[in-house]
Amino acid sequence: MLNGIERGQIDGVAFGTLVAAARALGARADANLSWNGEALDRLLDEAHVELVDAVVARLQRSGWDVAVEVSFSIGRERGSVDVLGWHPSTGSIATCEVKSVVPDAQATIVSVDRKGRLAPLIAKERGWTCARAGRFLFVADTRTARRRIEAHAATWNAAFPTPRVAAIAWLENPAGTAPSALVLMAPAHRVGRTEPKGGRQRVRLRRDAGRENGHEAAGAKGRTAVHGAGG
Repeated sequence: MLNGIERGQIDGVAFGTLVAAARALGARADANLSWNGEALDRLLDEAHVELVDAVVARLQRSGWDVAVEVSFSIGRERGSVDVLGWHPSTGSIATCEVKSVVPDAQATIVSVDRKGRLAPLIAKERGWTCARAGRFLFVADTRTARRRIEAHAATWNAAFPTPRVAAIAWLENPAGTAPSALVLMAPAHRVGRTEPKGGRQRVRLRRDAGRENGHEAAGAKGRTAVHGAGG
């Protein structure tokens, strides 16, 4: 089958098979969905912009200077940072990746790590000092997002171990160890109206149907924590 795929013979081949074949070749298979022409792209762009607005507003309320869509070209590294924040009084940098839907875990973790690693150099190009750099992945807070994050909670938590409460506290007072956090956040039009409140949220792999509505205490065994809910 792999030989056929390499020759472009993909009729009747499941997408999962294409993904596996691409992975075997050291590549990655992506699919683009078109709906009503450019309507789907516009919807996704609008959701992204609303979430970026919410992130920018949160940073500005806490005294950060903010730049959006900051492009960089450092050696062989090229790309852009969705939201880059600088806290002048502490010299702290916040690199923020913003996603309106839950992205591919591997590609996103690599991207966030790369931008966090390059943060001091990206900041220097703008004349900003960098004493420490926090890494943030902001994802729109939806039921689908929570379900997808829960499905791979161990991976997300390993990449972004800082709880939401600690991450938001650092944004408000960026001192000490810089966080690496995944934060579920309401879009701009929902902030202050229906945005969930509270601290670190717990989700679990469903192993005990009899306790479907139970809440998990920190440190309990057999379940997995996911940080987030609200910005």
